[in-house]
Amino acid sequence: MKKKNLIRVALMAATTIVSANLSFAQSWNLTGNAGTDPATNFIGTTDNKALKIKTNNAVRLTVTNNGKVGIGTAAPNASLDVLSASNATAGNFSNSANSSSATYGLYASTNNNGTGGEYAGTFYALGTGGGNTAIYAYAQNGSQNVGIVSGALTTTGQTGYGIMAGSAGTGTNWAGYFSGQGYFSEKVGIGNSSPAHMLDVASPSTATSSAIYSHVNYTGTVDVKAIEGISTPANGYGIGLEGTGGYIGVNGKANAGNYAQTAYGVQGIATGTAGIRIGVFGEAIGGTYNWAGYFNGHTYVSGNMLVGTTTAASGYKLSVNGKIICEELKVELHANWPDYVFEKEHKLMPLDQLEEQIAKDKHLPGIPSACEIEDNGGLQVGEMQTKMMEKIEELTLYVIQLKKDNDALQLKVNAITQK
Repeated sequence: MKKKNLIRVALMAATTIVSANLSFAQSWNLTGNAGTDPATNFIGTTDNKALKIKTNNAVRLTVTNNGKVGIGTAAPNASLDVLSASNATAGNFSNSANSSSATYGLYASTNNNGTGGEYAGTFYALGTGGGNTAIYAYAQNGSQNVGIVSGALTTTGQTGYGIMAGSAGTGTNWAGYFSGQGYFSEKVGIGNSSPAHMLDVASPSTATSSAIYSHVNYTGTVDVKAIEGISTPANGYGIGLEGTGGYIGVNGKANAGNYAQTAYGVQGIATGTAGIRIGVFGEAIGGTYNWAGYFNGHTYVSGNMLVGTTTAASGYKLSVNGKIICEELKVELHANWPDYVFEKEHKLMPLDQLEEQIAKDKHLPGIPSACEIEDNGGLQVGEMQTKMMEKIEELTLYVIQLKKDNDALQLKVNAITQK
């Protein structure tokens, strides 16, 4: 009898304890809970353990003891680390799985057909330290790696932006910053919402700086071009660079510093295998004075210079078809100036012999005839000046000799007259 009472008492005590535990235990209902306190009621761990959520008896989400969330991975490496399965095609923030089909690091969409702008995803990066990045995308190991692909589908008459970026702050702000190559398959407008060219830049009406500024920071010894224009659609077609300005169409400057060799403000080169090639072509019309070319400094021509003609005279650097006028002309002579006429060794031709020579040749000895000048296509100014000076000096000597002879005769006449 005593044994049965003891058993009855033990069962009653156990029932009391279980009832007490069930009465004081907190439970989360599958149909929802009410009266919870977020400060004390939560799902999770109070010790240094991770929280795992399963479906189909497999872990789908892991929250580590240091707060990192992993979806598809039990060891997340970031605040949110999503690892897709090998056959996944969409819906991941990051993807490190090897798959032959297309996978997405981030897939966001909205079908809210509202009246205002709908956002498929909004990302903010707030901080007081260094640079903050709202979205960081990275792709590797593919045949064509793309960090971000963005597009906008619109109907006729609507405006679509594949990417709209804005930045505002007290420091330097970049609406878009590309540290690598950038590719645009369509027209790009900067300051122009309706670009007519592949790159159409329109500066504001209040802007006083350059619309496009290209600065080469390379410090080596290779000729790097700040701007290069190539347009060769077909032989005989294409303009590499065109400039139109109300003051200066093209302004070329060479800042060579202490460079000891030649620097070019503007260089023009035309090449080919046929036809006429013009390195630099200048044309000016409609002004009070028109200068097709104006050079405020020395002018150097390494080849032939042609004025008023397209045919160069053989053996001459300058060919002019027309008159030349100048205030002064200086000809550098390579022959000796005829001061040798006044040397004692120089013999004058007797006047009677000179007379015979002139009567025969119809020109002074040593002077080309009219036929010779015509056959030669003209005369050498420097050479002719030398010959003319020689004849002038000889003529001076003839005059001096005649004066001496005349003085001697005058003495004889005076003597005869006195007698």
